[in-house]
Amino acid sequence: MFHPSNGLSDQTFHIFHCAGAEHVGDPTDLTEASRVEWRPVHDVVESIRAGDITDGLSLTALTSAITLGILHVQS
Repeated sequence: MFHPSNGLSDQTFHIFHCAGAEHVGDPTDLTEASRVEWRPVHDVVESIRAGDITDGLSLTALTSAITLGILHVQS
């Protein structure tokens, strides 16, 4: 859980991690995201380093999960 606008608003965001997810079909709301894909953690880290992931909510969740060892970066 984190508060992205602490002191400005009462927003609370919860981060969930699950394992064993399976692809069951394409997204039903095509306006939800421009692209949905499964990516290895190493590729996500490289996208963060390259500046391709820029929104604070995603960066907070991803870097927290990597730092806390929830997502494991393989060399």
